[in-house]
Amino acid sequence: MHPMQSCIEKMKLTDAQMQKFAAAKAQYQKRDNSLSAEIKNLNLDRTEAIKAENLKRAKELNKQISDKELQLKNARIDLMADMLKELTQEQKEIWKQNAGMMMGNIGMMMGQGMHWQNARGARRFPHKNSKQDHKSRMYHRGKK
Repeated sequence: MHPMQSCIEKMKLTDAQMQKFAAAKAQYQKRDNSLSAEIKNLNLDRTEAIKAENLKRAKELNKQISDKELQLKNARIDLMADMLKELTQEQKEIWKQNAGMMMGNIGMMMGQGMHWQNARGARRFPHKNSKQDHKSRMYHRGKK
């Protein structure tokens, strides 16, 4: 069993908590989809501005990209806050004991047989025997 799955089981989340987590996750995913698309479009615009040697515009786009990325990071924190307020004190203690592992993933848990994904939907803990999953692991380590 994966250590994170063990932590989730230790917290003994109720069905009501899982439903609230699912609703919060859905709201977050919509925000993530919108912001991610905006960031991609701004990156394309920036590339075009650089090609056109409009560096002033490229800098303006950099600012817009940074602002959108900050909004996305804050949305992740808001998701975590929404979930933490649903936990009992005992569950919060378990969460705190595993905070390093949970910080990036508490918002991504769902029901029985949970799937762990990052904000872009990529699997965080891919299957060890797949070449594609190996590439995914390399990508998450910053190697492309």
